[in-house]
Amino acid sequence: MAERREEEPYGGEDKISDLPDSILHPILLFIPTLDTVQTCILSKRWRYAWCAIPMLDLD
Repeated sequence: MAERREEEPYGGEDKISDLPDSILHPILLFIPTLDTVQTCILSKRWRYAWCAIPMLDLD
């Protein structure tokens, strides 16, 4: 029996990944560093997004 995939909420659209880097990077500044680095698993587009953040709190 084939598994049925659940429908993506909101039509499966990823609107955040469509944002330009000039908007995405300031947003990443406002979340904790660990969460910022963990965004790299979201997609290829996000793989190195955290590297462009000028200030990482490593405490």
